Amino acid sequence: MPQVKIITRITDLKARAAKSLRQNGIKGAIVRVLLSSLIYRRVLLSDRDLTQPIPEVSAKLPIDIALLKPDEIGELVAFCERNFPTLTPTEIRNRLDSGQVCFVARYNGRIVHASWAAFQVFHMPFLRMRYLLKPDEAYLYDMHTDPEFRNQHVARARVAWTLAYLRDVGYKRAISDVFVENKASQASADPLGFRTFGLLARIIIGPIRITSYKPYPVNPIGSASSSVA
Repeated sequence: MPQVKIITRITDLKARAAKSLRQNGIKGAIVRVLLSSLIYRRVLLSDRDLTQPIPEVSAKLPIDIALLKPDEIGELVAFCERNFPTLTPTEIRNRLDSGQVCFVARYNGRIVHASWAAFQVFHMPFLRMRYLLKPDEAYLYDMHTDPEFRNQHVARARVAWTLAYLRDVGYKRAISDVFVENKASQASADPLGFRTFGLLARIIIGPIRITSYKPYPVNPIGSASSSVA
């Protein structure tokens, strides 16, 4: 049975490679096949200068935005069970215990959106690596909105609130990442002043890890001052 699965997997990869070769050429075909196999993983890095003016953004419905308090973990667990089941109660507590913070947006008292910020060092599970931060930098990640409340500017309003909060407590730069293929997230970040500054990629084959970083040419402002490990 395992041998049959392996043969099926190889056949599937060959079929996808042939289709991608016809549509994208040799280079494009190689990249897409590697991406589909998760051997090659990549994200775009973007940043926001917090010393620059931060716009005020309102959602299309009345929401309350705040930091998650320790006694509100149960509410977040319930939200994650509905919208982000891979984030377990243990992981939530581990994040909070490590100094990370969670931003939540509520509608009628119920959490409808949540996101996280890490400091000093951020572990990137998708790339299986660490991103080292400067003392005045924060890493924003894991943004999730209840599907019922999407397209209501809830996420955008929460991001603007987060940027202002980080600025007010002394941070000067916010960093985030997004999948290269996620054009919607990239577009939604632009009005809030985020600028793409680099492409971070990794080849993962068993214990082998090959990391590459390329500055993103469309952004003359952004800088890759942080490092990866």
